[in-house]
Amino acid sequence: MKKIVLAALSLLMAAPAAPLMARKKTYVLEYNFSKGDEQTQRMVVDMTMDMDFMGMQTQTEIRMDMAVDFKVNDVRDTLYDVEVQYRNLKMSANVGGETMMEMDSDKEASGDVAVANALIGALVGHPIDFVFTKSGKAEYVGGFEAIFEEMANAVGTGLDDRSKRAMIDNIGKQFNDESLQQMFRQNAALFPGYPVKVGDSWNVKTEANTSVMPINVNMNMTLTRVKGSVATISGEGVISSPGKKNGILVTKPDAAAANSMPEVKVTGTQKGYVNIDLNTGWIVDGEYLQDFNMVMPGGSSTPQNVRSKITFSSK
Repeated sequence: MKKIVLAALSLLMAAPAAPLMARKKTYVLEYNFSKGDEQTQRMVVDMTMDMDFMGMQTQTEIRMDMAVDFKVNDVRDTLYDVEVQYRNLKMSANVGGETMMEMDSDKEASGDVAVANALIGALVGHPIDFVFTKSGKAEYVGGFEAIFEEMANAVGTGLDDRSKRAMIDNIGKQFNDESLQQMFRQNAALFPGYPVKVGDSWNVKTEANTSVMPINVNMNMTLTRVKGSVATISGEGVISSPGKKNGILVTKPDAAAANSMPEVKVTGTQKGYVNIDLNTGWIVDGEYLQDFNMVMPGGSSTPQNVRSKITFSSK
């Protein structure tokens, strides 16, 4: 009887320790692909810009919807050969309640957006070769030359060479090797670089090169939950301009036109979450909310508030 009582006491004492031990389990967050792995990632950006220009209030709504296919062709130690290609691209802009632009790579367009629509259509279905590390760093990128040649052919003969190049450059800034690398870097930036357990926090700093300007994002991330093979990472932080002048954070909208374009001060916040597959490192789904202000100094300041909702999904 005494042995039975002692055994029961041992079980009671061990019971509270079990969940404590489970909470101390550590997880390694990194890419862990196998040859033949495939995934389609979709990113939707809904942006609203409010501008006050000389007392006149205007609101612009921009939506970008893109799906990208990833296929792991080979695994070499800690390097991954990944074939990437755009599956489809959609863009639209609404100013003051009126639709100003609507493009879809899956459809033909006419009128003013016909050429631009043909350009984004030329981006779809062409393989781009990447070599990535477990941390998401791109060691090699190739294949964009063929895409830009296809874009030049898509423009046709309706425009002069200078106009063609300007339009190709404008589209190319938004959908180039840098934008695809950025997708990988933003995913990999979530990784702390060392094992973590639920409740642990770490800091990540990234630069997002938007079509308008680069912005710096400084976020504190926390592993908030692990359920099965899915880890939830939540974060919040600040958005700022990458440059400095007289102690004020500023940036240029376009480095190539830095001498002619006004400097911009950017301040704001970003918060959100992502769910990550612990087995592969792929993002399952997620959402970020951005809210920042831009001021373009000049004869009169032009404040502009930008609010963005960025959602991720995969299959």
